[in-house]
Amino acid sequence: MKYVIGVDLGTSAVKVLLINQLGAVVQEISKSYPLIQEKSGYSEQDPEQWVEKTTQALAELVATFEGDVEQIEGISFSGQMHGLVLLNQKNDVLRNAILWNDTRTTKQCQEIYDIVGKERLLTITKNPALEGFTLPKLLWVKEHEPEVFEQAAVFMLPKDYLRYRLTGKIHSEYSDAAGTLLLNVSEKTWSEEICDLVGVKKELCPPLVESHECVGTITVEFAKNTGLTETTKVFAGGLITHVVQLALAFFLKEKRYVVLVHLELSFLMKKVKIRILLERFITLIMLKKMPSIQWVSLLLLVIV
Repeated sequence: MKYVIGVDLGTSAVKVLLINQLGAVVQEISKSYPLIQEKSGYSEQDPEQWVEKTTQALAELVATFEGDVEQIEGISFSGQMHGLVLLNQKNDVLRNAILWNDTRTTKQCQEIYDIVGKERLLTITKNPALEGFTLPKLLWVKEHEPEVFEQAAVFMLPKDYLRYRLTGKIHSEYSDAAGTLLLNVSEKTWSEEICDLVGVKKELCPPLVESHECVGTITVEFAKNTGLTETTKVFAGGLITHVVQLALAFFLKEKRYVVLVHLELSFLMKKVKIRILLERFITLIMLKKMPSIQWVSLLLLVIV
């Protein structure tokens, strides 16, 4: 029997799910971590907490797993959107991550409109300037913490940073990158135009990969700390809202029922029904009864 692991890096906890090739949930573990809210409207987290709690959850999962750990073939991710993690040249974290629900950047959103223009921004990024997105956070750091901004070598999104700590490789994938206000969505590249206009070096933007892409295997250190094998493959993953839509699209005959945001989803279906749909989806992929985009990479669809 083969197995895969899904990691959902949420705002309040990381949830780890082990699934077998028949689509059955074998084990589920959750580890919580705190929010840091120093001022009204501020919402931050220590990225090291994500790594620590994920490591604990995976170690617990492996320790209680009754099968052969060699049969756990891959890991992939879903997670909280838009958060800003800044790394220096040594890939050390420069400050706490600023999360998606942080609202300090109203001024920066207006500045983006003033500099780029509302229509031009929408044309390039397919998004309006909202406080939750990543670029306003970058500009806030540039204005209020210039010494931090000057040290920054790359920015990352939360689940992408966690994946980096598993593999030692830095990437962003397209579904997460689309929520930064820095991606030219049509061209699937970082927008040099926006970077130049707002004064953000394009070098700050990480390399881009597809959500289903295998980006490597776990490091020797992470294997030692969790009990997983060094051959465990790691796949990029995607935003929870995007992967839920993808899963439901395979089952709902009319696309109009595929909702656009996760919050709406909870009103349309109970989570248990969603879980059943997603498990069936994974099962079909594993049994090769539908086109597979490296089935291991899509296990994250069951994390809802």
